[in-house]
Amino acid sequence: MAGFVNRVGNGLFNTASALYFTLVVGLPAAQVGAALTVAGLIGLLAGAPGGRLADRCGPRTVMMLALAVQAVAMSALVLVDDGAGLTLVATVDQLAAALGATGPALERWGARTRPRYARAAPEAAGEPDAARA
Repeated sequence: MAGFVNRVGNGLFNTASALYFTLVVGLPAAQVGAALTVAGLIGLLAGAPGGRLADRCGPRTVMMLALAVQAVAMSALVLVDDGAGLTLVATVDQLAAALGATGPALERWGARTRPRYARAAPEAAGEPDAARA
């Protein structure tokens, strides 16, 4: 459920931010689009390292840290008044989202919090040695 709520929130942010930064802040639409595109692409590439980080540090820790970083980044958006600032803050937000809040850490943490009967067998999840552990 948390992943769904976060994804809806991010979708609403992407839609509303284009209006906010063009109509309220006064940035050109092309600059807003470019900033959000750069942030989105960097966030997309951060998914694989996010899985490794969740494996090393624990999915709950990574997810909580990512949510805290996202909260700070979203709060910093009210201070943005140029395209470079928007690119930087949106990129930090997307990196945090990819690393934990909507990425592998959430999936791994969610898998651990599901009841045992709702989980796949370790072999079915591609973890042949997990049954022995």
